[in-house]
Amino acid sequence: MVTHRARVPDGDAYPLHHSSGLKLKELTAQFNISRGTLFEHMKRLGISRQKISLTSVDISEAADLYREGRSLAQVAERFDVDARTIHLALRKIGVEFRGTHGRKRT
Repeated sequence: MVTHRARVPDGDAYPLHHSSGLKLKELTAQFNISRGTLFEHMKRLGISRQKISLTSVDISEAADLYREGRSLAQVAERFDVDARTIHLALRKIGVEFRGTHGRKRT
């Protein structure tokens, strides 16, 4: 069985650059590729990944949303970051996490 790697045409490199304003989800949908493949193409083309950081105000708002009952995924979507980014930020400020079914973890 032969598999073929997804390819981003060289002329389409510009949209991969973070200054284009496109979000990861938009880029992966545009080229019909995974995030990992997108990052591989960016590396191959010499395009640096923009580090997304949350401000202290963002983290405070994220904590409030999580405490109100929103999931990590829902909070992450609000700030256009990965749920792991939210989890790490909330853990740093001591937020108590719920289990996957909304109960406190023991």
